[in-house]
Amino acid sequence: MQLAKATIRNASILFTLTLYIINHSQAQTNSPYSRYGLGDLVNHSPIFARGMGGISTAISSAKYINADNPASYASLGFDGGKGNGNLLDFEVATEFNSLTLNQQNPLGKYNSKNLIFNYMQLGFQAGKHGNWGFNLALQPYARENYKISTSQRLSINDSALTVYDGSGGSYRAMLGTGYKKGNLSFGINTGYFFGKKTTTTNLKLINDTTEYYESSSNTNTSYGNFFVQGGVIYDIKLSKKETIHIGATYDIQRKLNGLQDVERLVYDNDNATNPNSGIDSIFVIKDNKGTIIKPSTLAIGIVYEKANDITLGIDFATTAWDNYRFYGNTDAVKSDYVIKAGVQWIPAYLSRNYWSNVTYRAGANYGADYIAVSGKALPVYAFTLGLGLPVKNNIRTDNSIVQPVINLALEMGKRGNNAVNLRENFVKLSLGVALSDIWFFRRKFD
Repeated sequence: MQLAKATIRNASILFTLTLYIINHSQAQTNSPYSRYGLGDLVNHSPIFARGMGGISTAISSAKYINADNPASYASLGFDGGKGNGNLLDFEVATEFNSLTLNQQNPLGKYNSKNLIFNYMQLGFQAGKHGNWGFNLALQPYARENYKISTSQRLSINDSALTVYDGSGGSYRAMLGTGYKKGNLSFGINTGYFFGKKTTTTNLKLINDTTEYYESSSNTNTSYGNFFVQGGVIYDIKLSKKETIHIGATYDIQRKLNGLQDVERLVYDNDNATNPNSGIDSIFVIKDNKGTIIKPSTLAIGIVYEKANDITLGIDFATTAWDNYRFYGNTDAVKSDYVIKAGVQWIPAYLSRNYWSNVTYRAGANYGADYIAVSGKALPVYAFTLGLGLPVKNNIRTDNSIVQPVINLALEMGKRGNNAVNLRENFVKLSLGVALSDIWFFRRKFD
């Protein structure tokens, strides 16, 4: 009972902090690449997987929630049907990233530091035989926030200053379930995908003797629809402790229903009493309906696992961004791919030595980003390290010891190369907290 109260209290604190991060992280992100498509894609993979290069398609765990493949929910914490109850898992994760943008022409360097919400989820086992699990989750999908200014000489006396400004983002509110029959697990994630996109273009003509009004083009778009993602995992038992897992997921292409307000106007920005006051609305349209095509994603993976010892795996994933459309228009995006590889090792599970119970992780990934420059996708790669740090409050079952865990992941990489004007170096430090408690506990009386 004491543990249950502590878990609820800690979960409430984490929930409050998460809401604060969601409300305050959006405005901090600043990347010119977020101008394209749906914005900068947020990595919502579980933190334990990010330490292994991001492999997650074929991984299922009794201790961690893996929302990347809903088939994994079938393996969520279970005591073997011996009466100790099932495990209720609450997880929350956040990321601090440092971005350095290097520009070749004109030469320049820009830095941005951001705090980003990764996910919040609640998973539990519902089956009496440990073969049916559920997950509730909220995940960000993409973020858009940029401000770009360009100047151009039009004539001897005239110049033009253009400022491009954008903000917004998208999320997934999700319910998933997974079921296991024999060696085959299968599952589905479904829920609502929603977001908002705001873009503004301001044009100012500069002349030494003549004063011009400024023009502004504003577009506000909100969108949303239900989504469906399916997944499977097949287990090949090599021995009592050794297993090969083969997994695959498919996120179905969806049409998002959009609602858009468009405004084109001129204004006097030098008006001291009412700056940015509109002088004339050239064009205004409200509640313009349209569609945004969010493309499909396919992922496959294979993992070798020796229980409570070592895990090795490799993933491949691709998204058909060539099919992306925004109100019928294409964008500077291209179908992407990523190859991920990673390893996880526990020196001595259930040892009295704390550091022998820590999970050590490492990995790397390489691929082509979905942002395209001159028709070519940007190359992107990263090296990763991770730790799984158990805390002291243990939950003992008849089969093992389940501990609340703090997961850390460090990613260091680059997007772009010398063939493009902008190259982005990034360092991302992710923190995930997993709290577990026993529920549906069956008490015995003499």
